[in-house]
Amino acid sequence: MNVDWLIPVLKLVNDYCSLSEISKQLDLPTSTLRKAIFVARRLGLVEKDDCLRLTESGQELLSNYDILQRCGKKFYLKKTDGCILVLVRRKKGFKAIRIPCDNVPSCNSS
Repeated sequence: MNVDWLIPVLKLVNDYCSLSEISKQLDLPTSTLRKAIFVARRLGLVEKDDCLRLTESGQELLSNYDILQRCGKKFYLKKTDGCILVLVRRKKGFKAIRIPCDNVPSCNSS
């Protein structure tokens, strides 16, 4: 199973604890994010006690990716075999697309 689309969620689980904080960061409804967390838990990448946290395999997977930049709801990731654009869509969830590494634009934070 290709899990490139889960990398932004794993990164935010690593930085934040609760589902509501992560959904604010991604500007997603908690129901959409809850589905992504469910998939990550089924794959053994995230566990939940009183707080969401990455498992050892989740940390290992996250270490294989470099987050080049975030432009709003677009995450540009670098992997050993190329670059990936992850789109965070409010109603449809996440979508990962392979792109050439020279197509990564520079964005200005506002």
